[in-house]
Amino acid sequence: MQNLKFKNTLLTLLLSFSLGAIAQDQENRSSQDDENATRGCCDNNSVCYSSGTFCSLIVKGALSAKSGTFGRLNVSGNETVGGNLNVGGNLMVGGTITDSNGNTLGATGATGATGGVGSGGVAEFTQFAQGVNVSRAPGDAFLIGTQVSNTTSGAVTSTLRGDGGTYFTLTAGTYIFDYEMSLGSAGSVAIYTGATEATVVIDDNSVAGSTTATTWIHGRSIVTVPPSTTVAAIISPLVGTFAVVTAGTATGYYMVRLTILKVA
Repeated sequence: MQNLKFKNTLLTLLLSFSLGAIAQDQENRSSQDDENATRGCCDNNSVCYSSGTFCSLIVKGALSAKSGTFGRLNVSGNETVGGNLNVGGNLMVGGTITDSNGNTLGATGATGATGGVGSGGVAEFTQFAQGVNVSRAPGDAFLIGTQVSNTTSGAVTSTLRGDGGTYFTLTAGTYIFDYEMSLGSAGSVAIYTGATEATVVIDDNSVAGSTTATTWIHGRSIVTVPPSTTVAAIISPLVGTFAVVTAGTATGYYMVRLTILKVA
């Protein structure tokens, strides 16, 4: 009888030890699962969390998250992310990716070809001294001899003309001409263009003038040069012979200013 009692006691101890070991193992597994979930080394049927940082996350079912940072993300089902999704490595989703508004996100399309580099720039020319601008007839180029700035990479150049004025050569493109001066009497001026400086004719769209003497005249017009060609351009009176006079009360400044903007 005493021997049987001893066996029962021993069996009870062994059973208690086994149950304790199982409980400890389950606790350890739970702790390990928590650690794995924090580190991202886990394997679940589905995951739903607010945020987290994972070295690797493998989900057999669906993933629903507000935000997350992953070294690698593998989702067998659908993925819904309300915030930011940052994946440093591979992103593998078997279902759909849905944003916080319920929109299904598709794959990024192919990148289009890179467009050509633009070739604009601006050039400005001025003339302070009166010189030949004391008397300019239609077809005579005003002298605008000082280049203030030119960033057109050679698209706009200036040259002294035989009549003492300045003509400008333009390569293919589209330009905006902006010219200013004051004439000693009522008159008008315009842009003349042609294949060469000797064959220029009036551009009717560019005419500007005043019916009052010594009024500041300001003209602006677009000049287009066809591909594979060049165009010569001058600024000249339209009707009558004129003298450029001082700009208002600026004694000694017989100002003529031309700004050419290349826009295409």
